[in-house]
Amino acid sequence: MSKALGCLAHLGLVAVLTMVIDGRTGEEVAPVLRPWVGLAAAILLVLGASNLLHLLRGYGRGDAARGTLLARATTGEPPAEGGPMLVTGTVRPDGPALRAPLSGKECVAYEYRLYKRQWLGSRTGHRTTVYWGGYAFQPFMVDTGARTVRIAAMPEIVDEPNRDKTDHTTRNAREYLQSTRFEDVAGAEIVSLFGAMLGDRLAEAQTGIRRDWHRASASPDPDTLRFEERSVPIGATVSVAGHWLPTVRALVAEPGGLGGSPVTIVTGGPESLLRRSTALPSSASSVAIFGVLLLALGAALVWAASAGYLTQ
Repeated sequence: MSKALGCLAHLGLVAVLTMVIDGRTGEEVAPVLRPWVGLAAAILLVLGASNLLHLLRGYGRGDAARGTLLARATTGEPPAEGGPMLVTGTVRPDGPALRAPLSGKECVAYEYRLYKRQWLGSRTGHRTTVYWGGYAFQPFMVDTGARTVRIAAMPEIVDEPNRDKTDHTTRNAREYLQSTRFEDVAGAEIVSLFGAMLGDRLAEAQTGIRRDWHRASASPDPDTLRFEERSVPIGATVSVAGHWLPTVRALVAEPGGLGGSPVTIVTGGPESLLRRSTALPSSASSVAIFGVLLLALGAALVWAASAGYLTQ
């Protein structure tokens, strides 16, 4: 609710500021550019001011500060009242383990696809057509040694996928295709499938998730396809970013519906997670720099309009 109200407030400010800027600079701006110059300047100014206001309200300090999150990553200490959290430790299942369909590795989460990649010429580039795909997840634990943190959401696995195609993976793929019941999708159903996949990543999942799908009316021989698989093996050392929810005592996706970030996981330390768009907050310095830059761009656009540089 608070995010929705914040968005409405931002939109209202943008609308008012657009009218003010257009009213004061409109006579100096080419008709084809009105009111777009005022709208662009208003967006830049509102977003820049919003960044600086966040800093004044304490952004980058306390439990949500990046330094605090990094310091607590190897201890597993959660934020007292919930919020973004980073944890580094060893994976162990919280219940029955999964088995990745292509590699056969025991794991707690996996995603895979069997596809073709075709070159359509320099003007179009490559086209990727997926014929089978899916993913699965079971709630699991990350053991830091000091604490154990439960993960209760389908993670986005950001490691590079395994694309090895061997006799072993081909045999596993054939067995999996024969023994698994797939959801057939075609046409517009593929769009709804991607919506369901996004929903799965943003939902709390206390009992696990599994989805397998197949492109309807197309079943090429696996020998002619490329393989791709990501997994979270049991016993691996991983770093996980998400939102700590005290009511369920687990890491879940960031609240906010489609505007939230999924739980994100990578093998090894947290460095690569800090460079991605995750539930982790940006550093205070980057927010400050970006805010000042947006304000400067917005002010420059207003100056250019009022000085008559946009008459043509």
